Amino acid sequence: MSVILLYSYITGILLSFIFFFYNGGYKTANRYLAGFFFFISLFVLSQYSGLYGDSEVMAALLASAPTPFVFLIGPFSFLYVRSVLRDSTKLRPADYLHFVLFALELAGMLSYYFSSWEYKLSVARVLLSENWQVTHLGLNTIFVSPVNSYLRPLHLLTYVMLQWWLLRKYYRQSGRQQVPILQQRVMRRWLLFQTITFSVFLLCFALISVHLFIYDTRTAFRTNSWLLLLAGAGSVIVLTLCTLLFPQVLYGLPKIYAVKEPEQPATSIPAPTQEMQNPPENDEVKTGWVTSIEKKLNELYARATPWTDKNFSIRTLAIELDEPEHHLRYYFNHHQQISFTVYRNRLRIAHAKGLLENPQNSHLSIEGIGSLSGFPSKSGFFSLFKQETGMTPSEYQKKVLTDK
Repeated sequence: MSVILLYSYITGILLSFIFFFYNGGYKTANRYLAGFFFFISLFVLSQYSGLYGDSEVMAALLASAPTPFVFLIGPFSFLYVRSVLRDSTKLRPADYLHFVLFALELAGMLSYYFSSWEYKLSVARVLLSENWQVTHLGLNTIFVSPVNSYLRPLHLLTYVMLQWWLLRKYYRQSGRQQVPILQQRVMRRWLLFQTITFSVFLLCFALISVHLFIYDTRTAFRTNSWLLLLAGAGSVIVLTLCTLLFPQVLYGLPKIYAVKEPEQPATSIPAPTQEMQNPPENDEVKTGWVTSIEKKLNELYARATPWTDKNFSIRTLAIELDEPEHHLRYYFNHHQQISFTVYRNRLRIAHAKGLLENPQNSHLSIEGIGSLSGFPSKSGFFSLFKQETGMTPSEYQKKVLTDK
């Protein structure tokens, strides 16, 4: 049991940091998900240190201190689901009310946080002893222990119910088939699974809270509550593993209205892009939003060459096209079947090839041509050009001009 709790904590914490800093999809929504994983894992760690740990130092640091952060699990989970379903992460003033209980709980724990280390160790000794009830210690100056113990599961229950309400509302809406078929199916299953698993965690947590008052000794509690602890920790592990196995959930659920696809879509996207338009190997259909993005790309490339800017990124492209960044990531990764970085490099290489093929540019240095094509460094230009063409820029220029 102790190993499962510890593994659950480690995987959840690591995943939360990965999602927060290195997610490549719907960044803000995924950071809400990262917060959910972090705080639920922090709670699991506190349970581990109090129930199965033998270290007074670990118990003093972790068994009681994370109590206020339990009130962040529900809000972050709710905000994640809402952001995905609405395709918007914008917070309204009323949304800050979600964090009121956390703020009150944190304020009530300040006296404990600023107490002496010896006092924290004395609390840890009580937690690790057979007579482990700490209600008489009054660790929270705002919420007394019995109220606090029942308030946390009730708080989580509120947010589980809110998530179910959001999902029900979404499924009842008309026009939900207007988003990419595969991504819609993946996200619907994921959000449903995440909410079900969160509900299982809540149920286990609620029953554990009841057991805390039923069993007076630490040994009795561990003997009679191990199954609940196993199910609660297991739900966190399952969520983390599923997120790693199905990274498609990082792209969110694009809420883009379909438009009628023309019989013969425009084909004026530059050649490098055409080469990247391979048919998808799944059951996606080329819906109106894909046609809309390609039309915007055509219009942009007809009047500008944004890839020649060294700062050209998917974020700047999203601003230029007036499209959400995670929509473009989904478009490139799933419809073009390449990353944006590869897409950008191919555009730059095609531009460089055009400059190298023009005899009027013979006075330009190879480094200068790389710079004019948007490559930030000479080494990067040489390496990517040879990888793409099998020749260095100089060899390519010599061959082309000789053939002419």
